[in-house]
Amino acid sequence: ANFAAATAFTKTEPVQAALVGIILLGDTLTLPALLAIIASILGIILISLSRADGHKWTPDGSLWIGLLSGACFAVSSVSLRGASLSLGEVGLLLSTTTTLAFVTIIQSVMLLGWLGLREPGQVAKLFGAWRQAGWVGLIGFLGSMAWVMAFTLKDAASVKAVGQVEILFTLIASHVVFRERITARELAGILLVASGVIGIVLLGG
Repeated sequence: ANFAAATAFTKTEPVQAALVGIILLGDTLTLPALLAIIASILGIILISLSRADGHKWTPDGSLWIGLLSGACFAVSSVSLRGASLSLGEVGLLLSTTTTLAFVTIIQSVMLLGWLGLREPGQVAKLFGAWRQAGWVGLIGFLGSMAWVMAFTLKDAASVKAVGQVEILFTLIASHVVFRERITARELAGILLVASGVIGIVLLGG
């Protein structure tokens, strides 16, 4: 239950990204777009809490952990947008790839350093599995490219809200592959997420 709750509050990231974007970059949001973002977040919370295995959730540390996680993701998203925009009129592809190259290098150095200190054997295993890991890395890189490109074109709050459509694909996969039943609460959440995404696309400006 706590994990589901923490995940739900992590998904407050779009609203937090809206606030961070307004403060750091001077982004603006129309009222319809803000309402659509809130609708998608409520949908995510409904879906996440319905996965709490029947346990009643009560406010505890998971709430703050989830909110802090969402805040960190929000700052990261807005920072990616700011970094890409700071490169000026160099073209969308160049600004995106340059930003992502720096981010990927920094993350790789930090992760390899952490693994080297905490689990040195994992570094050798990672490079030993380069065929499988390489494909994962390539697909992840392309996904990150799409994120940064979207952040460059649109405020981070709207992009992350639309990106939450991934939960719909997750639920569909769980139903088709694992034959898991979709509950009424999850269905309500799906409708809220879908309406929020459609609202952002049509009314986000």
